Amino acid sequence: MSYSSTYKTWNSMLNRCRSKEIQKRKYYLDKGIKVCARWHKFENFFEDMGERPEKLTIDRIDNSKGYYKQNCRWATLKGQANNKTNNNLVEYKGEIKNVSQWANVLGKNRSFIYSRIKDGQLNLS
Repeated sequence: MSYSSTYKTWNSMLNRCRSKEIQKRKYYLDKGIKVCARWHKFENFFEDMGERPEKLTIDRIDNSKGYYKQNCRWATLKGQANNKTNNNLVEYKGEIKNVSQWANVLGKNRSFIYSRIKDGQLNLS
């Protein structure tokens, strides 16, 4: 399976967490993000996650934690973008979403949402 998309995903995940390159290091190694010992063997990763679905990538549910079965899922690129640690989160009507998600839900553009936040107006309607 070494040419499969699942294997390539697994290998990239391991490399991200082991890389000493400055650009990658600050996001993984320096933050203590590791791959669980079980997943150091591809067979175990495959058993836990299954075949990588087309157009999905591996995503950590809690980005402050490492790669292991309970913290990983297959996600779309949009889903991953919504799960980034540098997103601006906004609470509105008891729900927390990032700016892009609120723009989507409300049918507004992101600059509208940002202007409301800047003006201290949390009423986004």
